[in-house]
Amino acid sequence: MMSKDIETFEKGDCMVYRVTGRFVEDESHQALLRQVEHATERDFKKFLVDLEGLEYVNSSGINLLVKMVKHLNQHNAQLVFTSVPDKVRELLTIIKLNAVLDIHPSMDDGIQSLN
Repeated sequence: MMSKDIETFEKGDCMVYRVTGRFVEDESHQALLRQVEHATERDFKKFLVDLEGLEYVNSSGINLLVKMVKHLNQHNAQLVFTSVPDKVRELLTIIKLNAVLDIHPSMDDGIQSLN
């Protein structure tokens, strides 16, 4: 079962994950990684993670995002992040993850980049 802080839905041929609240690695957020793995088993190749409602992320949450990126890279899938809050964007810049993540200002922009 997915956490109430993670909404999952399909938009065309893209799997969308909307993350809100606090993103720390716990069992409910491990479910996100399992959902991504399941979607790749179903041959999804386009993934979008919308972070507009994200309030907080810690190093464990960042680690989970890195695991997701690694898994999708191994499956030749595309992944974009959208609506990244300024605080989170600053953190990603400090740890230099912004250089490897494909970040877009809105969900529409992210979906357009996947097509």
